[in-house]
Amino acid sequence: MSLPPTPNFWIPENVRSITGGTLLARFGDGLQEQRRQLPVQGVVIDSRVVQPGNVFVALKGPRHDAHAFVREVLARGAAFVIIERAEAFDRAMLEGLSHQVSVVLVRSTHQALLQLAASYRKLLTRTRVIAVGGSNGKTTTVRLIEAALGGSGALKGTASQKSFNNAIGVPLTILGASPLDQYLVCEVGTNAPGELQPLSHVISPDIAVITSLGREHLEGLGSLEGVANEEASIVSGLNPSGFVVLPSDAPLLVQAVQTRLARGLGMPSKALVNGARSPDGGAQLITFGTDSTAQIRLEQVEESSEGVAFSLSDRTACRVPLLGRHNALNATAAAIVARRCGLSQAQIAAGLATVRPAEMRLELSRTRLATSVDGGELVVLNDAYNANPESMHAAFSTLRAVVPGIGPARVVAVLGEMLELGEAGPAAHDEVAQAALASGVQHLVLVGELFRRTAQRLRAGGTQVDWFVGTAAHAKDIARLLRAGDLVLLKGSRGTAVERVVR
Repeated sequence: MSLPPTPNFWIPENVRSITGGTLLARFGDGLQEQRRQLPVQGVVIDSRVVQPGNVFVALKGPRHDAHAFVREVLARGAAFVIIERAEAFDRAMLEGLSHQVSVVLVRSTHQALLQLAASYRKLLTRTRVIAVGGSNGKTTTVRLIEAALGGSGALKGTASQKSFNNAIGVPLTILGASPLDQYLVCEVGTNAPGELQPLSHVISPDIAVITSLGREHLEGLGSLEGVANEEASIVSGLNPSGFVVLPSDAPLLVQAVQTRLARGLGMPSKALVNGARSPDGGAQLITFGTDSTAQIRLEQVEESSEGVAFSLSDRTACRVPLLGRHNALNATAAAIVARRCGLSQAQIAAGLATVRPAEMRLELSRTRLATSVDGGELVVLNDAYNANPESMHAAFSTLRAVVPGIGPARVVAVLGEMLELGEAGPAAHDEVAQAALASGVQHLVLVGELFRRTAQRLRAGGTQVDWFVGTAAHAKDIARLLRAGDLVLLKGSRGTAVERVVR
């Protein structure tokens, strides 16, 4: 990840002070006096991608320990190394290097990464920092905001790569920004109570966007109210004069955000009315949606296999090359952010038209499967990155919308189980299987133990359904069920990896 020239930040003493660590080596120290000092740029955690001048943070996880590769990253040109195990570094490793190196020993490299990001965030005084959370659509909304702000060339900035939304990805995103950036978009995710709040304080957003409220990670968050309270904590670190964008059709979420904002402002939550600032000039709450309570209403949505076109109550009209009515809502949130950043309607529309789908998020493509009955061409709607009940329903809605433009011989759904739903899991799996059939799916394939009982019930009722324990061993078996002319939806939790059917 590229990092702009910020020499004062990467002074060894500054890094030591921020992290509370100990300097084991520093630029121009001892053996290194006659060696060249590389410009420090790029923070990485993967030893395989280290380039000259990078900062390497050695993270220790349950399965891998990056401390084993310190010698390797030094040889590759790392200019700064941060470790938590003293035995991983020996000054003899500096012998034979052509460049100067600094090494800092810290108590926890994971904590040091967050500390560095929080400190670096303070340098971004010219940057509008945007945090994006929610049950569904986070990564796509990040791409939409990035397109709305920069797609027309109006602004320059940085956004999260892929789904960099946890305690590792968020600091890497921040540390990859330039102090000259006009915007920075950070995706923030959670699957347990208390995860979002510390990340929000590291990001210190000027704008917080919550895309949706759904039944996600109920195993850890307990209930929909628990999800709402956790998602609302994205506003914990919000700039006092910033604003929050969230869906109007989620009253639990609206109330949870109002309560948190009021707590921070020291005023009753009822004083935070929709779209209005608090009397002391504090944070503003802006809602969007299709209902009459939304401050910005989504109107006149048209879906096709080419994307969605829509207009808003503020007279903004856009066409977005992403599938799914729900992406019109995601684009509405992006348009609100762009308007508050000073862009015109024309700039927003031009920017949103440049967006491209994130990988395995309703990607529509044609492919040939060698394992199909006749080797013919199939149309694949790949939404296999992740799943919960609400995103399943959104995928079925999109499937219905694209069928007329494709005219498939048969509609097939390969659904992987939805993980981390706790006690709500069995009923939720029955629900989405029935919804798939109601949406026009003619051949249903269910994958995973959580779908076993659902498949048994459907078969007992006379419905033909195929069930497999997993895709690792059965991807080819599933692929053999497909025929030329099929439209195939792939959807499931990340752990099911149903995209293997295409591979």
